[in-house]
Amino acid sequence: MKGLRMFSAIFLSLLLAACTTAIRKDLIQRGIRDLPVSKLEQNPGSYQGSLFVLGGIIVNTRASQEGSIIEAVYAPVNSGGYLKEIPKDTSRFMALYPKSKGFLDPAIYKANRAVTLAGTFEGLRNGKIDEMPYTYPFFHIEDLRLWEEQIYAPTPWNDPWTPYPYWRYPYGRYPFWGWGSPWCR
Repeated sequence: MKGLRMFSAIFLSLLLAACTTAIRKDLIQRGIRDLPVSKLEQNPGSYQGSLFVLGGIIVNTRASQEGSIIEAVYAPVNSGGYLKEIPKDTSRFMALYPKSKGFLDPAIYKANRAVTLAGTFEGLRNGKIDEMPYTYPFFHIEDLRLWEEQIYAPTPWNDPWTPYPYWRYPYGRYPFWGWGSPWCR
């Protein structure tokens, strides 16, 4: 009987963990998730002040007088705030994490890290990508989630010189491959 209770408790905790959202649930429910940021460039006035829930891959994070500014490549999110696949015709956006909420260290919020955020659309800001002028949709962050950094694990298909014990299992392959393998941290 005690084993059944233990199993039930573990099962219930795993079930509840699977139902969590990336950021605050009330923001996900109120926010606009289905509108690509490229559409904001066409008609910014009608969306100004609206709450958006969006994801992205960080290109750059920098500190300014206003707070920390994240520049990211847009990625749509699902109903839980988890990133979907990045579309090929995507665009970039900027988001401000105000100084009053804290500081986002550029060493932690660095390039190629994934984020999900809920933010109020403030309008468009001019900037540059290298030497090319670019107009960024600009958001004021209400809530932010930095996703765990993905660690690349070589496999025999992409690194044939990987030592035998690392990638081989007595019967073929390890049960975990690629991103996030517990043996590669």
